[in-house]
Amino acid sequence: MLTHLYIRNFVLVTETEIDFKQGMTVLSGETGAGKSIIFDALGLAIGKRAESRFIRQGAEQAEIVATFEQLTPELHSWMKQQALECSDDSLMLRRVIRQDGRSRAFINGSPSTTQLLRELSTLLIDIQGQHAHQRLLKREEQLHLLDQYGEHAKQLKKMAQQFQQWEALSRQQQQLLQS
Repeated sequence: MLTHLYIRNFVLVTETEIDFKQGMTVLSGETGAGKSIIFDALGLAIGKRAESRFIRQGAEQAEIVATFEQLTPELHSWMKQQALECSDDSLMLRRVIRQDGRSRAFINGSPSTTQLLRELSTLLIDIQGQHAHQRLLKREEQLHLLDQYGEHAKQLKKMAQQFQQWEALSRQQQQLLQS
């Protein structure tokens, strides 16, 4: 669950922090009130493409930090598979964008890639927009929905563990063959 969002030097925002509570959160306001800025910032935190135009005029860099709590066993398993540190109670995603258009990503303070952020985001957050139904056309989403409907979580976890064991044995075999 997203519990905190920190935004600094992003578009028009000098600095702001938003705390989210348990349950549904609704962002409403007039056109131009800044709702999209919040969603764009969150998008960057979860691996969307960064551009220097997102940096507030006059600032050197923009920074977005998203904190999540109540982490699922599936998320812990994914973190372990990626050899990433993960505490039991929270996860912090941080993104820094520089004027030259380059960005740096961090998961719990450790440098990461935006690809990992994107993968991780599928386990953390689900943002619905007016064209959200189009994701049903993606093969990965179809497989996820089928697995979810079929309640295959235990089988998927077991298969992932067996695959990790196979990879470890395969690496050992390669090392033995090379020595």
